[in-house]
Amino acid sequence: LEGNGKLGLFGVTYEEAEVINLGIENANIIGTGCTGILVACNKGHVSTCSSAGHMQGGDSSGGLVGRNAGTISNSFNLADVNGLGIIGGLVGSNEGTIDKCYSTGRVYRESYTLSGLVGQYDNGVIQDSFWDIDTSGQMWDDSVVDANVGQGLTTSDMQKKDTFLAAGWDFVGESDN
Repeated sequence: LEGNGKLGLFGVTYEEAEVINLGIENANIIGTGCTGILVACNKGHVSTCSSAGHMQGGDSSGGLVGRNAGTISNSFNLADVNGLGIIGGLVGSNEGTIDKCYSTGRVYRESYTLSGLVGQYDNGVIQDSFWDIDTSGQMWDDSVVDANVGQGLTTSDMQKKDTFLAAGWDFVGESDN
């Protein structure tokens, strides 16, 4: 899929929109503006969704969602993200809420990237969310210790269930928590 701004499976989702239980595999998206594999500009609710493949975008581009002004919960990104503007592994620019999400995709440094999870924080909220510093290529910067950018962890820590249980995640099919 190639094109200009607001490029993704859904270009724009509005407040009433709900995208639930949707996974995209082997994506190959090349955009020049706000781009996300699932949603370019989200104002609605994205839950239990995932993305994998490769995405290249312009300003405010992310592996799952380009610009988030809604809610993203219990979702993840495995896609590699490359771009020329503000980009992030899961979300390019966030002014909404991100809760219990993670990203392990590689984030190429052709642009300014705040973290492997979110490229730019615009007064949004990020809770209990992580990115893999080993696979993303984006290190955790102790000078930017701020829950609003999520937390960078090693691959080893990302593979420990205690990491997620301590953050309040609830796994399906188990009864420990």
